Amino acid sequence: MRGLVVGWCLLSVVAEAQPQPVVAPYPFEVLTRGIEPAKVEELQSVASRLLSNAGVSPQPKGMIKNALERLKRQDCGTEDDCLRQLATLSDALYGLYFSVAATPTAVTVAGRVVRDDGKRVAGPEQIVEERKAKEPIDATMKRALPKLFAALKLSQLPAVREVVTTVKPPDPVKPPDLVNPPPAVDAGVVGLPPPPPPPVEESVLRPAGIVTAIAGGSLAAGGTVMLIVGRAQADAVLLPGGVLKPGGSAEDATTARNATSLQSAGVAVAGLGVAAIGAGLVMVLMAPAEPVKTSVFAAPMPGGAAVFVTGVLP
Repeated sequence: MRGLVVGWCLLSVVAEAQPQPVVAPYPFEVLTRGIEPAKVEELQSVASRLLSNAGVSPQPKGMIKNALERLKRQDCGTEDDCLRQLATLSDALYGLYFSVAATPTAVTVAGRVVRDDGKRVAGPEQIVEERKAKEPIDATMKRALPKLFAALKLSQLPAVREVVTTVKPPDPVKPPDLVNPPPAVDAGVVGLPPPPPPPVEESVLRPAGIVTAIAGGSLAAGGTVMLIVGRAQADAVLLPGGVLKPGGSAEDATTARNATSLQSAGVAVAGLGVAAIGAGLVMVLMAPAEPVKTSVFAAPMPGGAAVFVTGVLP
């Protein structure tokens, strides 16, 4: 019971400190002509704030700018490989593209998400939001973008890539040997009674479960420490929204990246430890009680036979 309580506490700590998925947003495109560059910059800032509130961790602007300079591509609006490279160059798990188009009566936002291995995990999605009379574009966009992020399910994206495991097929059942059947027993030969069965060995589930639970506790504790250290490092260089603090240097950006990786690794290790604790407790509970060792056998004696009983009778 004490192990169950400890496992539940560790699981609660890991759940509360679950890291957010790291996203590299491509600078969104305004597909409407006649909008001043200053207004476009203002819309960019609004979109960045809304993205931070959507349950993901966008990479800092400095890292995105550096990645775009090395990317040397402008086709992320149509090519998934462009978003894959953007995610890889900015050390993010996902690349995000979204655009805004406005008419006098409505604002249309569209987007999609691609993982750093090239797999499209969300979208394309499109949201059309009606504009009120003489309503500015940014006001309508503030209502449309959260709906787009919800349709893309950004908050439900895994923070780490899932591990794919292959299951080995079972070995085929060997058919009976019909060519060389076992020799028949001669009915005229009287054999001695079979020897008594070997004593039943004690189940190994209980000691194996105890060892597994202890090892899981060590893993869970180590993962929790990694998570706490990573969060402390991230808080030193990042603002609450995951943005690099003003005046941050390239070294601070590297520290933020390492802190994010450390948190993800801590969650994975702690989760593995909690799972090991649970498996160990299940093994201990499933271990059978020590069986009563009793055996009965007969042996030939001069003038007849004798029956021997060993062990404890019920």
